[in-house]
Amino acid sequence: MAVGAAQFCVTEMIPSGVANWDKEDTMTMSRLGERLRIRAGTAAFGFAALFMTVVPAHADPYSVTAGSDLIGGARTHTAVADDTLIKVAETHRLRVADVIAANPGIDPWLPGANVVLVLPTIHILPDSPREDLVINLPEQRVYQYLPDDRVRLFPFSIGHDGCRFQVGEANVKKRRRKPSWRPPADVRARRPDLPEVVPPGPRNPLGEYALDLALPGRIIHGAARPFSGRADGTGCVQVYPEDAKNLYLSSAPGMKVRVVNQPVKFGWSAGELFMEAHPTQDQAGEAALGGSSAPVKLTDLNELLEKAAGDEVSRVDRSLVRKTARESRGVPVRITRDRTPPKSKKVRGLFGD
Repeated sequence: MAVGAAQFCVTEMIPSGVANWDKEDTMTMSRLGERLRIRAGTAAFGFAALFMTVVPAHADPYSVTAGSDLIGGARTHTAVADDTLIKVAETHRLRVADVIAANPGIDPWLPGANVVLVLPTIHILPDSPREDLVINLPEQRVYQYLPDDRVRLFPFSIGHDGCRFQVGEANVKKRRRKPSWRPPADVRARRPDLPEVVPPGPRNPLGEYALDLALPGRIIHGAARPFSGRADGTGCVQVYPEDAKNLYLSSAPGMKVRVVNQPVKFGWSAGELFMEAHPTQDQAGEAALGGSSAPVKLTDLNELLEKAAGDEVSRVDRSLVRKTARESRGVPVRITRDRTPPKSKKVRGLFGD
């Protein structure tokens, strides 16, 4: 997979703890929250009722059920007085944007005590071979397939000006614990106080664990606040520190890495077809920067739908498909109607009744 000019990973270290968010964070979250509330519309969060089950912590593996393309289940969190959706997302190691989208109409800064919040932990598996690592760029999630029919999910963020991964295959080049960081020349021009090599420690943005991919400057690494809205990295996949450790411990050099670009996913479960839509990479970048964007536009959406639905395409609610694509909330939505039972033929009796 060719990647053009070499790029490097840059992230400003941000102190942990929601109390440390500054005005820039507040503006970013306010704009993002408003945008997601608008996009959420009046859609019911139907998948919560369908899949409200007890599931393990986010980084624990989910079982992949034979014949089903869905994994996980919806969980809830009962807010306390000082909760924010940012704090809830970080507690459960979820993307802030996903938690906001899952709870339309809830104030991200003050959800309120005893409010039951939905934690979106059910997903459709990407349309890709189910082995090793799969990175789906639009949903900003790493899928790690384990050899025992289980899968781990790791949400991530990418530096705003370095999100141009190309679709294709690569592999893990090496693993590093307490990695050193070599700031590129343009970063050192802005930060002359940085040395040529930054050793492990609080000034090193790579955290405690890093996976170097066989691509120029592409690194999966831990970040104290990967979803703070303040990352300015180029070409790096930033995950929660605990997730970086899990990836480090469960990966090995040579492990395959597939990069896919699937803003819309379809999958079957229990005889019903589900659809999960995310903003495209461009739209996600605009949201993170506080801009607005048009709904997801995919010229091949109908082709993808018909391929997924197959002989059951007549059961698909196409208006719901358009609505799901337009809102792009990142949650699975059932798009097939109930099967209509065949009409029974009235048999006349012996006496004509």
